[in-house]
Amino acid sequence: MPNAFALIAATARPEQRARIMGIMLGLSGSGTALGPVIGGGLASVAGWRWVFLINVPVAIIAAIAAARLPESTADGRTSVRSMDWLGVVLVTAGLALACVGIDNTTNLGLASPLTWAPAAIGAVLLVWFFRHVARREHPLINLRLFRERGFVFVLLAGTALNIAFIVFVFAATLQLQEVRGLSAAESGFVFMLAAVGVAACGPTAGFLTDRFGAGWVLSAACVLATAAVTGIALAQNLVVYTIALAFCGLGCGMGFSVSQIGAADLLPAKLAGEGSALALTSMIALGGVGAVIAGAVIEALSGTPKAWSLTALLLGLAVLLALTAVATIASTLRRQGFSTTARSS
Repeated sequence: MPNAFALIAATARPEQRARIMGIMLGLSGSGTALGPVIGGGLASVAGWRWVFLINVPVAIIAAIAAARLPESTADGRTSVRSMDWLGVVLVTAGLALACVGIDNTTNLGLASPLTWAPAAIGAVLLVWFFRHVARREHPLINLRLFRERGFVFVLLAGTALNIAFIVFVFAATLQLQEVRGLSAAESGFVFMLAAVGVAACGPTAGFLTDRFGAGWVLSAACVLATAAVTGIALAQNLVVYTIALAFCGLGCGMGFSVSQIGAADLLPAKLAGEGSALALTSMIALGGVGAVIAGAVIEALSGTPKAWSLTALLLGLAVLLALTAVATIASTLRRQGFSTTARSS
């Protein structure tokens, strides 16, 4: 996904970029909408292992399609050897080891070498990574991107909303199956409205961003997601719960989509591709870390998923979103909205 959106951001004309990225986000959101239903059905009928086999024909089709695309690069560096492979290893290993350390805190304890050693090594590798990219001529992450304050706020807000999406899906899955007693297939159908909300955000995100600015749309998404996550945490009635899921999907999905479009539009043209890729990579990678932390929190609170521990997790998530909403609104007011007009380099 980061590569796909980076290619669009780098090659599409500024006046077409938001519309094209909105179509792409709508298509990927459609997959999100179909995933819970198809996945839940397969898990209930054939077994959960079959879910992973869906990727095989999809990957084959994607590989055939990719082979038919013409090659293009921004500066003529076509060799894969020029890639920052050390940076790839450092950031991947650093995040993975940090997640292992976090995951082991509850079942092995903080004093266990299998907890603190991976966490410490992961932290060292991540520090090494940022020192490395600051010195390399063609780094994996261009630190110049962080000089653009508007881009940084879009990145932070989008990352917080995507962490919220992944964590609320994780928690709601446990609520529906472990607490409410629904099957995997029934849980998938309950998720339909949330997933449809995510899918609908792609095509509308570009229009709203052009009309109101990324800052105001992200602020509204944070407020909506805060209220919806609170509703998921406290709702007893399944109908109310499902409606809250739908609004949570709408808020988080809008944040995900607007962050992609805003990240590209708030940067000079030559940095748009890198910015879009960095924003999406950050949202996905840190969303995964959020899921690891959520699992550790549940295990620390109640050992196994309980209604009260899942409620506490979701209310904590609502607080994170509320703080993000306040910061995003304050930043938008100070800057009178993020400009969505692409600046030429």
